[in-house]
Amino acid sequence: MVMWHQDLIRCTQTLEVIYSKSILFNFISSSVLICLTGFDVLSMGVGDAAYKCLWYGKEPIIGKNLLLILIRSSKPCKMTAYGFADVNLTAFMRILSNAWSYFALLKTIVFG
Repeated sequence: MVMWHQDLIRCTQTLEVIYSKSILFNFISSSVLICLTGFDVLSMGVGDAAYKCLWYGKEPIIGKNLLLILIRSSKPCKMTAYGFADVNLTAFMRILSNAWSYFALLKTIVFG
């Protein structure tokens, strides 16, 4: 049992060396993803705010600038996984759910 435990410790240390950089990247990218999702939720009201600001009573240049804001705010900003899939909070939660399922399955197989 002690030998098996020592083997597990060595495996853990090896995995730490191999995966520590990618795990750090995952933590950082997850933090950025959650931050950007929150920002996207906050910026959804930009178009409405621009429309409701009584633009019709302002100078024409202000109306033109607000029109640009309205047009740009109608297209959401998004990040993709190399164009394959959108990176958003829903996708992140799906990844976490799948990872937990795989972990539970592996735990069941290894420890019975």
